[in-house]
Amino acid sequence: FALKAFEVHALDYLLKPFSAQRFKSALSHVRQQLAQRQATALGRQVLDMMPEMQRREPLMDRLVVKSSGRVYFVRTADIDWCEAAGNYVCLHVGAQSHLVRETMSHLETQLDPRQFVRIHRSFVINLDRLQRVELYSKNSHIAILADGSRIPISREGHARLREILEGPPSSPAAGGRGERD
Repeated sequence: FALKAFEVHALDYLLKPFSAQRFKSALSHVRQQLAQRQATALGRQVLDMMPEMQRREPLMDRLVVKSSGRVYFVRTADIDWCEAAGNYVCLHVGAQSHLVRETMSHLETQLDPRQFVRIHRSFVINLDRLQRVELYSKNSHIAILADGSRIPISREGHARLREILEGPPSSPAAGGRGERD
């Protein structure tokens, strides 16, 4: 019976007659193993959460802009749209524009993804400023902002924008229409 018990990964095996001390020892061994398994499971859960916790830098509510020897603070909520310019980004804030030494990819990690969306490799827009999306040509769209700015939208950007504005696409099996415009 002992061989069968260990084949099914038994933690211990008691053979009659056994003493109270032997029973306590077996019970202690089982408790140790259970505690170790729980700690391992908890450790795995923590490790699984780490990428989400280290997801990105803290979101910025304002950016520092240096221009002509002066330092300006631009609230991210005031940004209408951003345009990539090599290793710089041009921030369009109302009638003003500010050039910051930052890559678009890095700036994107600092902006709130609920408010800003990258609609093209060179453009990020503030969703609060989006007035409408129009068909520009057969397979391309353009974003029209509240100030009249016309920003091109890539295919990936259009899909991302649709998902944000409409929610994830529903599958036909789930009862959704599953059609595209």
